[in-house]
Amino acid sequence: MSDEITKFELPESSASENAGDLTQSLLNLRGQHLVIDASSVGRIDTPCLQVLLGTAKQWVEDGVKLTLEAPSEVFENSISLLGLTLEQFETEGGQNV
Repeated sequence: MSDEITKFELPESSASENAGDLTQSLLNLRGQHLVIDASSVGRIDTPCLQVLLGTAKQWVEDGVKLTLEAPSEVFENSISLLGLTLEQFETEGGQNV
């Protein structure tokens, strides 16, 4: 496990057809303290949000920190419509924030 912080920028459009690529990109960063920049998100749908929730779950199991940085209004509205909170997408080592 690395102490290095890795930044990952979500694309402007995170649509369902990108969920597989998003999954693979995030899995390649497994074990790293990850900061996900959501500031550019102009569209995100449920499959990509599910990928991000699964990532947070995996990071909890791995005991690694995951932080969501500067979520766009679209990102915040999308998760709110699904009854989710920003805290569900972040971890503090071995637990959700």
